Amino acid sequence: MSDNPLDLSFLDPARDPSFDDRVAAIVRDARIAAAPAVVDYLSRWTRPALAAAAVIAVLGGLRLVRQTGTPAVGTTAEILGVPPGLVAIGRSSQTPGVVDLAEALGVEASHVR
Repeated sequence: MSDNPLDLSFLDPARDPSFDDRVAAIVRDARIAAAPAVVDYLSRWTRPALAAAAVIAVLGGLRLVRQTGTPAVGTTAEILGVPPGLVAIGRSSQTPGVVDLAEALGVEASHVR
């Protein structure tokens, strides 16, 4: 073993003249970039949104073009299949009871309390 200390100065990275440039490049790359503007973020979705809208429009248009037959005639309640007794209760100014609602819906009396 030698009494002379080891010379490790050649391992010092600061001795290299390009050391400061490398550190500056690392710091520059590590900095968080400014958040993109909302317009930039939304502009990336323009093409997919327009493509989806076109597909929806085509499918909706096909349904309208292929529709045949006569349109359904009647009130909205008849088209939707709402029982006439329930429509009458809805049009009346009196508050319906449980029995009235059960009769309008066609529920058996044994289920009504």
